[in-house]
Amino acid sequence: MSESAGTRCPYYLAVSYQHERHARRAYDQAKALLFAQECDLSAFRLYAGPTWYVAIIGNPPVAPLETQLQHFLRRGTPTRLPPEVIAQLQQRLIDQ
Repeated sequence: MSESAGTRCPYYLAVSYQHERHARRAYDQAKALLFAQECDLSAFRLYAGPTWYVAIIGNPPVAPLETQLQHFLRRGTPTRLPPEVIAQLQQRLIDQ
């Protein structure tokens, strides 16, 4: 799921998983890819029982990078994050 609704809602991809191991694998792959690229994106893994989420948030990536990220997240269910969650993740990025 890709969102870009104004300045308060950055680009993001978010998917949900029922099993932690699938979320962990997708998160680890996405995180490694983002560290290897020159981009302004961050990966997050969240748990809101009983569901796990992986979210990629930041500036829109170039098409090949987005394709790779979507490939890593393909086993999850595309989802929307509430604006409050996106704001909290953005604040974590600012606080780092």
